Amino acid sequence: MRSTKQPSILEKAAGCLPTQAALTAIATVAGTPLAALLPVLGNSLAAERQRQRVEATLQEMNDVLVKHEALLATLTDQQYKFINEATLALLHTTNEHKMALLRNVVQNSLSASTLPDQEAVFLSRIIRDISAEEAEFLVANFAYERIWLNESNPADRERSTLAVKPNTPSGQVVLGLCTLGLVAAAEPTWDDSGLLRFTPLAAKLIALLRNPGA
Repeated sequence: MRSTKQPSILEKAAGCLPTQAALTAIATVAGTPLAALLPVLGNSLAAERQRQRVEATLQEMNDVLVKHEALLATLTDQQYKFINEATLALLHTTNEHKMALLRNVVQNSLSASTLPDQEAVFLSRIIRDISAEEAEFLVANFAYERIWLNESNPADRERSTLAVKPNTPSGQVVLGLCTLGLVAAAEPTWDDSGLLRFTPLAAKLIALLRNPGA
């Protein structure tokens, strides 16, 4: 009799395909030269390193859920969505820092408060798309009330203002956060003219991304 492997706690909470299986599935339906390329790519040394990183992080995620298994019975739809999105996003990143952030999302989701459905959809999409650099910048600079994205130096202001030059890595990160909806134009007042600010949902995202042990 052929034995079947029992699904892990993580697989029960959020199903996902292993990396190799995902590549094979895509190749099956591609019907193009991509079909021949993907299995070969999946057998490369880079893919093996990726497999090891993904498997290690999946195990860490599973360990977190095993430790808090009693909470899984009362998961809300929003909490499930965050865990599921973090698990799926893991298959699409090679950045170890992003993998660590996704592991944090799994643990922090277990204590996340109930959110309106649209906020949960928005945050799930950001969890998938945000880069490690963007997340790091957000956490490090969220205390600033305003952002001055300009080549010139900002004027003296009462609000704490972070000056960022556009043609720098930090400037590119700020533009990325704007695209994600985490940074937006400040109020249309004289004092805030030309300034940016973090949007309210940025704080809720940080609560999901933060290191639970920090």
